[in-house]
Amino acid sequence: MNEFHEQSASIDQLEKELAIKNRELEVEAALEKVRARTMAMQKSEELADAAQLLFQQIEELGVHPWTSGFQLWDEDRKSVTVWTSTEGVHLPPFKLPATEDPLMIHIADADQKGELLYVDEMGGEALADHYRYMFSLPSLTEIFGKVASEGKAPPVFQVNHAAFFSYGYLLIITREQVPEMWTVFKRFAKVFEQTYTRFLDLRKAEAQAREAKIEAALERVRSRAMAMQKSEELNEVIQVVYDQFTYLNIHIEHTGFILDYKARDDMHIWLADQHGAPSHIKIPYFDSPHWNSFIEAKEKGLDFFANHLSFEAKNKFYRDLFRLIPGLPEDAKEYYFNSPGLAISTVLLDNVGLYIENFLAIVYSDEENKILMRFGKVFQQTYTRFLDLQKAEAQIRESQIQLSLERVRASAMGMHHSDELSDVLSVLFAQFDVLGICPMYTFLSFIDLEKNNFTYRQTGRGGQRVIAQQVIDLGAMDVWNEVVKRWKAAEYNVIETMYV
Repeated sequence: MNEFHEQSASIDQLEKELAIKNRELEVEAALEKVRARTMAMQKSEELADAAQLLFQQIEELGVHPWTSGFQLWDEDRKSVTVWTSTEGVHLPPFKLPATEDPLMIHIADADQKGELLYVDEMGGEALADHYRYMFSLPSLTEIFGKVASEGKAPPVFQVNHAAFFSYGYLLIITREQVPEMWTVFKRFAKVFEQTYTRFLDLRKAEAQAREAKIEAALERVRSRAMAMQKSEELNEVIQVVYDQFTYLNIHIEHTGFILDYKARDDMHIWLADQHGAPSHIKIPYFDSPHWNSFIEAKEKGLDFFANHLSFEAKNKFYRDLFRLIPGLPEDAKEYYFNSPGLAISTVLLDNVGLYIENFLAIVYSDEENKILMRFGKVFQQTYTRFLDLQKAEAQIRESQIQLSLERVRASAMGMHHSDELSDVLSVLFAQFDVLGICPMYTFLSFIDLEKNNFTYRQTGRGGQRVIAQQVIDLGAMDVWNEVVKRWKAAEYNVIETMYV
């Protein structure tokens, strides 16, 4: 009989050991699934899927939490970003202070002390106070409303388990005590640290690749803008800007430069648009949300402002705007009027602005607005160079004109008799050539009102005297009568276009 009892006890012991080993195999298999999913991550956005798998594995090990998720410390460790699921309802990430609620304070203290797991039981008035606090946070009102709408009432008793890793902790809230899972929770926290480290590595690589792509796009804009020689080329530059925003997967349907906005009361715009808008427009002020935001930003010295117009507000804006843009194709107007709304982001630099728009009314993100600012700064630099170039060219041009005038003046001052007027006229012709005007002929006329005629000289290329001197009656041609009328009215700079 004793032998039978000894064998029975031995079998029981073996069964217990086998159960422990089987449990260990189950836990290790669950951990391995999470590790494998972690190593398979190719994009940082896969973090949510990996986390979901982790909590699914915890549940398959026999734990049925009220809430499970992970919480990441912010840089100052005074708050956390919470990624969580409550009773199967996946909640969007939200911020939670770590210095106000007693539970959060205790978790932070435990992490500061280097503990691997913090366990806390809550019930009664303490738990009620905790949920009153959570519901009082403006950022959580809608989130907990979503949980309540699913018929999920908070528990009257719960056990909080915070399993720490380098960047934060796993939070598993159960309705009963599960001390047999404490070691498992700590092991899952270590695996999740690997998961999150992988996430950070991927995010860093993605950020570097994104930055390289942005720099390449900025360089294309910079190169095209640096090659600009005439203001008319701004339509090509803004098209490059449009193309680069598209290249960066920033949804735009319209973009434009606003030139010299500080010195103007209107908007002087060069734009790129896929719906038939002209590339160069000047828009006077009209009462509208966008115009008024623009004026306010100018007055306050802001470098950025954004507008979001509803369907109705957008259509009123465009009805007023299209009155100032004649000739816009009807299909373009139809597109604008039928679009859901309008989202506009505008950056204002030293003397230029740059804006982007989309007609799905999708507000641009902070990251996209930062990229917009970088594009604006690149164009501001090259536009400043372009203005300097224009100024230098204007100075050189003025010097060339003054030199040509001096040559004509010297030839005129050197005359001794009227026959030399044709020589002066030949010098004038040559100076027009020097200045790139390249005339066919030059003419010199002296009007004599008493005799109702004028003395007329004409020279051609190379000093050719086409007409040395000729006296012509003022009434011979109507166009000359018109010229004389303007001359009498002191309109000395008259341009007449004659077609032969």
